Amino acid sequence: MLLKPCNRHLLVEPFEEEAIEETSILLPDDYKQQNPFGVALVVNRASDCEVDADIGDTVVYATNMLENITLNGKESFLLLENYVLGTIHETN
Repeated sequence: MLLKPCNRHLLVEPFEEEAIEETSILLPDDYKQQNPFGVALVVNRASDCEVDADIGDTVVYATNMLENITLNGKESFLLLENYVLGTIHETN
């Protein structure tokens, strides 16, 4: 089952990123500070999206704006197009 995004949302697949571990405050061993920004691959997009990000593009987004949805045991991630901060392109 593939979730089809609607209402200006992108279906994305976030890339795993190492947690930031720089701190001078004593914290529990299992505490992981998260980067406020993430990178994801665009898997699908709603037909009414106007953001310049096509399927297969890599986007940068604010991690607190990523919606995690689990349906029938399958996890999907949706991102409203307003929260795309930019796209990543290879330069030559």
